[in-house]
Amino acid sequence: MVGACLVILDEHRLMIMGGGRTSGTWGHDATSTNVYIYDARTGNDWEAKASMQRARNGFACGKVVTASGDIEVVAAGGRGNLQGVEYYSVKDNRWRWTTGLPQPVEGPSVLPYTPDSFLVIGGLSQNPGAPLNESRDILIWNHTTKTWTKLADIMDILMASMHTAPMWVDANKMPNCGLPKKSKEEEVCVPIE
Repeated sequence: MVGACLVILDEHRLMIMGGGRTSGTWGHDATSTNVYIYDARTGNDWEAKASMQRARNGFACGKVVTASGDIEVVAAGGRGNLQGVEYYSVKDNRWRWTTGLPQPVEGPSVLPYTPDSFLVIGGLSQNPGAPLNESRDILIWNHTTKTWTKLADIMDILMASMHTAPMWVDANKMPNCGLPKKSKEEEVCVPIE
């Protein structure tokens, strides 16, 4: 299985979804909608859950926590020029469509940002009629407002940090060098001298 996405739901549960089966060097026979949750408290079995509404491979996924404390998982983009986004309610075992990506993305990196948001960084993107290109975008998904915002161009951040390397001040905080600060007092990155 390649291109599947894994999310840590809590201290006991993992969720794996999508992906594809390969044949040969790079050929893909199938892309999956399957979703499974492993619960360490119940043993060694993976429990099948509601399937995604769209088969996905090489996509972004991230965990968010709603204002009421419910865990939801977002699946965005994927191989095949996908722009669609859906989210899964762990409580309801149900997938729902939501706001699509600003442009298709395949194989990006994902980082948690706040309990109700995560970053989608880079990957490959393709606008209609254009060749497949490396994406330089850093997008943030806000689950409360169901919106995507482009935060920065990766090259802008790399160029700004060429003379200083960021260092984590507090390992419990997500570094946000070059990204909007959550509060005026917050400063989690400092240059290394």
